Amino acid sequence: MSTKGENSVEQPALYPTIFVIFGITGDLANRKLLPALLSLYSKKLLPKRFSVVGFSRRSFSREEFRDFIRSKINIRQVSAFFTEDAPVFPELIVDDFFCTGDTSPAAAQAKGERSWGEYRRDLLVSLINPLMVNPTRVARRQTRLILKFPQW
Repeated sequence: MSTKGENSVEQPALYPTIFVIFGITGDLANRKLLPALLSLYSKKLLPKRFSVVGFSRRSFSREEFRDFIRSKINIRQVSAFFTEDAPVFPELIVDDFFCTGDTSPAAAQAKGERSWGEYRRDLLVSLINPLMVNPTRVARRQTRLILKFPQW
């Protein structure tokens, strides 16, 4: 059985799935599994009800785990996402894409006199063109890019 996707791509009917990764904080997960899942997600090839359960030897809160995973996604992967997906989709929506809770001494120095919200907004704005807009325009100029800014 198969269904038609939004882009008229023939897709198999997908059932709710739980994907378990043993060693979620390890090298294999970070270099291969998580980027592959991100790619499948961006191409809408995962079931609507899809969850990842990760096991590790380290103890994380939910937010700490999300921060850890975000730290493993490198700049090339982000830029490649837009280059790869702009030709496929007429519209890309980015929702709270770059968020940081870093309050280290280095971040505090970079922040200067600005509030943390202003600093984070400025950081986000500085990354939009090189990582999102430019790769999207090179890949497919008419792709609509919608950016939803976080509400700090």
